[in-house]
Amino acid sequence: MQSFSEAVHAELHGTGVSLTTLSPGLTRTGFADAAGTDAFDTAPDLVVGGAADVAEAGVAAMAAGHRSVVPGLVNQLSAAGGRLAPRTLLLPALNTAMDWFT
Repeated sequence: MQSFSEAVHAELHGTGVSLTTLSPGLTRTGFADAAGTDAFDTAPDLVVGGAADVAEAGVAAMAAGHRSVVPGLVNQLSAAGGRLAPRTLLLPALNTAMDWFT
């Protein structure tokens, strides 16, 4: 999805229309409560963003015409790691991280 969105953003250049991709990462929204899970309750605030903060970052990036936004330091590091790390290292690390929430 990221690559497609970046391509559309480039195609729209100079038209007055832009496309901004928001990669929110883990975000406290109330969905976990509605789903009956407490998965985010044990996660530190550093790892899970607040819905208002994520939305604010997305709107600010869109208004500035940015191609994409990844709010939060931990989320930014995860996104960079996902692009740079070899899959043989990335997939087991993601699996271990997801076990934390189950």
